Amino acid sequence: MARILSLFFVLVILSFGLFFGLLNANEVQVNYYVGETALPLSVIIVASLIVGAVLGAVASLGMVFKQKRQLGRLRRKLGRIDEGAAAIQKSI
Repeated sequence: MARILSLFFVLVILSFGLFFGLLNANEVQVNYYVGETALPLSVIIVASLIVGAVLGAVASLGMVFKQKRQLGRLRRKLGRIDEGAAAIQKSI
């Protein structure tokens, strides 16, 4: 049942994307620093969303690596605490 629902969800999203592309098929002039080109508006919007998602992921990598280092430190600290607790328990 979950597989059918996920397939339905994917088909709905794809159909919205298709209709979005059809409704925004007008050509738009894009001026670069070194040239210019004409692309459909839907392509420009989708490309902008993809570039934004990639830049957001790259921007968050620093935080992810910082949290991974902190998690490693805390796990090592927990291991030392567990060893100390085991030593205390043996001595009792």
